[in-house]
Amino acid sequence: MNWGLKLSEEFQIKSDENQNSKDVTRILIAGLYKAGKSSIALSLKGDNNLMAYLNLRPTLNTQQIRLNESSKSIIILELPGQQKFHEKNLNDLPNYCFNIKKVIFVIDIQEQASYEAAVEYFSSILAKFPVGFKPELLIFLHKFDPNIEKQAGFSDKEINSKLLTPLRTIIPKSLEFQIFKTTIYTIFRKTLME
Repeated sequence: MNWGLKLSEEFQIKSDENQNSKDVTRILIAGLYKAGKSSIALSLKGDNNLMAYLNLRPTLNTQQIRLNESSKSIIILELPGQQKFHEKNLNDLPNYCFNIKKVIFVIDIQEQASYEAAVEYFSSILAKFPVGFKPELLIFLHKFDPNIEKQAGFSDKEINSKLLTPLRTIIPKSLEFQIFKTTIYTIFRKTLME
């Protein structure tokens, strides 16, 4: 069954065609605690050092990560995901929305017990969007590791019922969105040197 998810390798940060080299693409990343927001930001930054991922600590304040490439500059704003920061995040959200082109909401697909809380938090975030704010909205079903759909509870039908249907009901009709299956994992590789 295909319910419109795109594979993680299809996601790329692209600047708009009409942007010039002085323009900046701003991306806001939000989600619950331990959803994988910092890992995704590292990945988007191009960091493939495994130790960088192992040493990640909880995000305690809104983090700004700057990526500079030859033709574009990207700023990622990562909101902390712990419950105790949600109220502050929501109160500050209208200030963060200035010049934001993409909003990524990350959901840990393996934490089924947190689906309802994730949908509720995402709904609160959407409610705080300023009038007329229409970013590119991306939902990452993160930690969708290889073969996870073969495990109980992770079939397309079950995820659609438990998570996607509730998500689709809270997103305003005026906002376009895409849902991605994402994962970050290591691969063993062997290369003959001699």
